[in-house]
Amino acid sequence: MPALLTAGWAFPAAAEPMGEVILDGRILVRGLASLPPDRLARALAADDDLLLLSRPQANRRLFLSAVARKATLALQRGGFESPKVSASIEPTGEGSGERIVVDVAEGPRSIAAGIEITGLPDDLNGELHRWLQSQRPPPGALAEEVDGANGWGGVRWVDDNGQPAKMEEPLWTRGEPAAFDPPHTKSIRTAIARFLRDAGRFAAAKLVDDRKPVGLLAGLSGLASATRSTGLPAAATIDVAVKASSNGAILSIDVRNLPPASVLRDIEIPAGSRTTKDDLLKLLGIRIGAPITEQQRLVWRQALWLSGRFLTANVTLRELPTDADGAPGVVAVFELDDYPAATPLGTDPSPEEFVMLRFREWLIGALAGGDDFVVDWRRPAAPDAPPSVGQSTGELVISATEGLLVTALPDSTEACGIAVSPGRLGWFLPRSAGRFELPIPADGRMTAQIRLSLARKEEEGKTTYQRNLSLGAGFESRPRGSAATFAILLGIDPVACLALVHEGDPRLTWEGEELVVAAADEMVARFHAPTGRLLSIQGSDGSGVSIRTAAGRFAAVIDSLRTEAGDDRAHEEALLTSAVDFFTDTSAASAFDRTSTAAGLAAGIVPLQKRFGALFGALRRAGAAGGFTAVDHTLSALLGASAISEAALVIPLEKSAASDPLTEAGRMAATQAWRITEQVCGRAAWISSLARAAALGAVQDPAILEEMATFMSAEHNGPVAYLTAAKAAPMPLVGVTLARRGQERLTTAAFHADCQPLVQLLAATGIDRSVTVILRTLSDDEARLVGEMLLQNPDALLPLVRDQRSRDSESAAIAALPESLDCWWEESLRGIMAASLADTIAPRTAGKPADGAAPIR
Repeated sequence: MPALLTAGWAFPAAAEPMGEVILDGRILVRGLASLPPDRLARALAADDDLLLLSRPQANRRLFLSAVARKATLALQRGGFESPKVSASIEPTGEGSGERIVVDVAEGPRSIAAGIEITGLPDDLNGELHRWLQSQRPPPGALAEEVDGANGWGGVRWVDDNGQPAKMEEPLWTRGEPAAFDPPHTKSIRTAIARFLRDAGRFAAAKLVDDRKPVGLLAGLSGLASATRSTGLPAAATIDVAVKASSNGAILSIDVRNLPPASVLRDIEIPAGSRTTKDDLLKLLGIRIGAPITEQQRLVWRQALWLSGRFLTANVTLRELPTDADGAPGVVAVFELDDYPAATPLGTDPSPEEFVMLRFREWLIGALAGGDDFVVDWRRPAAPDAPPSVGQSTGELVISATEGLLVTALPDSTEACGIAVSPGRLGWFLPRSAGRFELPIPADGRMTAQIRLSLARKEEEGKTTYQRNLSLGAGFESRPRGSAATFAILLGIDPVACLALVHEGDPRLTWEGEELVVAAADEMVARFHAPTGRLLSIQGSDGSGVSIRTAAGRFAAVIDSLRTEAGDDRAHEEALLTSAVDFFTDTSAASAFDRTSTAAGLAAGIVPLQKRFGALFGALRRAGAAGGFTAVDHTLSALLGASAISEAALVIPLEKSAASDPLTEAGRMAATQAWRITEQVCGRAAWISSLARAAALGAVQDPAILEEMATFMSAEHNGPVAYLTAAKAAPMPLVGVTLARRGQERLTTAAFHADCQPLVQLLAATGIDRSVTVILRTLSDDEARLVGEMLLQNPDALLPLVRDQRSRDSESAAIAALPESLDCWWEESLRGIMAASLADTIAPRTAGKPADGAAPIR
């Protein structure tokens, strides 16, 4: 009977998983003749979307389909109109493992030629040509008229802060490979829609914006369109296509029955708003019945936002049916949330509010202007303080063209600092103790994001308004024409500036042309009324901050710091060794301690050298003994690798990427950890599994649940794996579950298995030798100090240190590192880890003291 059933019915086979196949540099590309195949292989290997689909449990067929899709997009972006791509997995030919193989039938490659536009008036035709073939402003940018000398004039594009907007690259460039991929065509359609809205052609822009259905839905849509148009005037259409020809690819834009420009029919304001329709018509110069453009909408929104009268101010346009004249109409909808403490829009701001609005303009202009922005902080001298405290305690210099510089104890013989200057990140010590300057990528820049806003808060039936300050950091491509490797990106709401003179019951007084704002905490700020410049901030303890602009201050200070510091102690061929030598030097520790004392932060803080002296000494001895040489070679190979002659192909994004810099940085770090751990430790290693889970979590992929289920079902995972997972778990309950599993694996065998991938990582990077040299140079007393500092247990490291010291040679100690770790586990680490697991399950407090099962470490 079973045989009969088997013969009579065909059961679908289970989907084959990826298994041991990983996405790495072994991808083989066959059939690509017009371009180096490695350009496509490198692009596929570096694609994070494919990486997320390459989990061991993932469907192999779906992964290969995605590889083929990505390769097709990359080739289309590279100028191939209709490449045929298939992906498969084949044995490596070396007797072990499999690799990804991509077969390509490339077809002809086209270079971008001209643009053909039909159906537009001549003026719009020429403007659209320029719009697509030159740099374009980003969405939301404002056009600002510029009058130059000798009658010259033009338009520049600015952002919400009135600063030059970061322009977008051209979408069609003659002589470059023509882009045939759908994402690029979509970008062109989006740009055309923006162009038409800027020209007031909102009905036409909607035609370009509308997403066209595909497949069966496309046929049904076409049938419905034909039915609707029967007996009626021909429907308006805008078709965009890239067409290959013998003379190059042509960008074809065909417009039929272009709808006329839209007319403003009316405006709407929220019910209950203290802003009236007449206020808006008068102050914004709105004319009912006149043509309207996207730029007008943006200008109205910007003017309301800059007034500082609203928590939020937005303007949207609602389309109306075409009137009897055939002209499409729109209604401007004003979405306004009043800030009641500010003067209404229909009246002039108070003198104090005027100063706050000017302050915002001054601050943004000063940070982006030609002169350097200088902040000087002075702390009052205590009776027993050294003489240097009476001087300037710190100075911050921000240059729009140079970067950022922070100096401690400026204008003294003890001056030291940190700087992000063109192409370098540097630390500077006083008294010829040296400097350490690292190169940073020439095409990028570090950024700091500062956002200040005002929000309504409802609490116990009372409405208050609270300023919200958010900070962020990131790394981005450097804009064209910018030399600075550091930039501050400001987002300051004008209403938040007005709140400085309204919220918290400030005391406002005038002293000539200075506005004095005294907060409830006795902090006093002084503003120069005509310019809005912040002159100083004085604390109740006598400390103070003064702000100014000064031409060439950055260059003068960094030159002085370099001169006083002396030689650059950073050596690219021995980067880690030189870094250890510099940062563990007594001069660096002394500079830190002097700065802490001058800043008033030394109370209750153990001096750096006293606190970390034992560790610093061990690191320095290890460096002198060549303990970091292997790591130096690894870093030198990465930094000094010869540049690849041709960059990898670009794989167009089919969905928008994360915009938050911190989120994007976390995703990049997690995916890089995924690649490294899989290549070094293998797919089955617990550290690889957790790296995959971290990457999936960073993009909120539900596959993280499957990955964690696989992790928990792995029999070889031990206490280190489970403790690491428990500490990283986003939810306490999950952490408790993982910690309980770890308590079940507190055996030497499980610990030994956990250490294997860690030792592999150490060996792959050369860090195993560094660790061994450090451990062998530690005395028992130093080991106790380091154990107390790192694990709050003076005896914690002794078994490991003594076992490593007992080995006959350095090479023998490296080879015996797994045995030394086992010894460490059995003699001390087991108890420490058991306590940490127990604390994760039930944290120990004064009300729940330690017991034998869960002692305090």
